[in-house]
Amino acid sequence: MMPAGSFSFHLMKEGAHMKYRKLYEVLDQRRNHNPNFRYTDYSGWKERPQTYLTLARPLWIIAEDHGTGYRFWITQSSRDMQVSYAKMTAKGNGPNLAYCRQCKKSPNWLSSYPASLRSWMLLQPHERKGVPMSLLEKFDAVVVQADNRISETDKYFCETHQEAYEAALTSFKELGFFWEDMLKTQSDLLGPRHTDFFYDYLSSSKGPSISNHSIQAHIKSLHGEFIQTLVHHFNSAYHVTVSSSDVKKALLPEEPDSYRRGNEEEWDAYDEAMQTLTVKYADVVDQVILRLDGRNFIEQAFYELKTSCHKAAWNTYKQEPDFERKKDTIRFTGYGCSYDTWSNVTRWELSDSMKSILRGAAHFETGGYNMYPVGLSDLVGYGRIDHDLVLFPSCTKLKHLKMFKNRRVDIKFASETLAKEFIDTYLGTVC
Repeated sequence: MMPAGSFSFHLMKEGAHMKYRKLYEVLDQRRNHNPNFRYTDYSGWKERPQTYLTLARPLWIIAEDHGTGYRFWITQSSRDMQVSYAKMTAKGNGPNLAYCRQCKKSPNWLSSYPASLRSWMLLQPHERKGVPMSLLEKFDAVVVQADNRISETDKYFCETHQEAYEAALTSFKELGFFWEDMLKTQSDLLGPRHTDFFYDYLSSSKGPSISNHSIQAHIKSLHGEFIQTLVHHFNSAYHVTVSSSDVKKALLPEEPDSYRRGNEEEWDAYDEAMQTLTVKYADVVDQVILRLDGRNFIEQAFYELKTSCHKAAWNTYKQEPDFERKKDTIRFTGYGCSYDTWSNVTRWELSDSMKSILRGAAHFETGGYNMYPVGLSDLVGYGRIDHDLVLFPSCTKLKHLKMFKNRRVDIKFASETLAKEFIDTYLGTVC
């Protein structure tokens, strides 16, 4: 990640990313003229080696102007480029309104934007007040819309937890001051702890266990717990799998190596940073969205579901599918199920990969996540199955599932067209 408000042209390969040069020139010129302006560059084009993720998100810049309270998102997903523009809230970085324009397949996308946008970014703060709205309203193809980065429900959740987290930070810092005062009072009255005259009235077998170390440790843990709570909310609400560990790594100070002689100053600096830190929910949201690879939450959830189905249905070592279609039936010929017999009773169990495919089948039937029609709900759970044939009586696209002792599993659809559609949409036709 590039530091805020900085860019090195030597990083650019001649001819490879020259189309971004004008953009960085504008950003650096704006930063040099205005100390309240900064930008952070998360773009993938400059990463070496290039990966699928960096290629999918070649351009991602977040720019802020605290002088006027506006934020830019300058992004490219695949070949489409977009600038989103928003007013930051009084509490932090969350936008209320976003103004965006898309520029498709342009060789020099910045030049395709009206000169007024480039000029606006170079204005001094006192020259720019009152200008953004009037300029943006005149842009060709500019769309004014409510910010769709997060919903009002998400915003309420984040803001409420932000207040609770900050209240806890304040309370425990105050508790630390109180505890120091309590210790000092006891010491002033009774003297040093090692004397016979001293008695510890602040601890007992029935009282709370309090110490400066435990208070500071709890304050340090609150930052990660706050991040994890917000990430879990978005993962649960939108059925995505953003790593809270990755978000913590991006937002929290880096912990020094294990404590050893000679690095005491590193630990002191780390402890001081953790004790004074306040994580903002908007920064967590930014990190979550960065990990959606240019998709919105709904697109990311469907992408992850399709990816899981594809991975389960293909043999990546042989580069061939573990399934075949026979008219309206898809036969899964890999390790799809297992069985055992006890007291002449046969019990069946589906493999984890087959359960992943069935989650896709449930979405294919219902259009929702974690919504399982009658019959399917038992198959994706952890219990054993009593019969080798499971019917789906409430489904309109799926008919039944059949398990075989050679570990093959068949899913029968209502028509050949639906079976082919499921393969094309969820399983894929190439490895």
